[in-house]
Amino acid sequence: MGKKVWLKEIEDEYKSEINKLLESKNEFDADSFIEFSIKLYDEIKVKGLSKDAEEEADMLLFQYSIDEDDSQLHFNITRQFIKQNESMSQLSFTLYFDSGKFKELKSYNSWNTDYPNNEDWVKNLKATEGYNNVVSMPIVSYRLAFWQV
Repeated sequence: MGKKVWLKEIEDEYKSEINKLLESKNEFDADSFIEFSIKLYDEIKVKGLSKDAEEEADMLLFQYSIDEDDSQLHFNITRQFIKQNESMSQLSFTLYFDSGKFKELKSYNSWNTDYPNNEDWVKNLKATEGYNNVVSMPIVSYRLAFWQV
């Protein structure tokens, strides 16, 4: 059974879990990042989300792209929330990799709600060119950001 938190608490919950993961693993890689994101999506539920958009009130977006100066690949999973008043919030967790090896990589994104279940979604993520380029690479840094849209 998971934990239920208010939206204003979600960023702190993620930070706490990131710290626990880093204590046990020392660093993220693409696999642990995806597993971690799915685990928190399954285990931490947010109270006060829209009942009208049940499936889409809490969903995950996977995306990657090369930044404008071609120096880093952004490898991201964003959790999007729609509150009962229809306002949106996003918790974006990004890993950064040196992009020197794959400057020609095209941007990509995929919502988990476009698949029957998260297992199929993860299979899709792991079949992408971006994932296959970074799966064995060390990350340069990571960032967790929370904002209202």
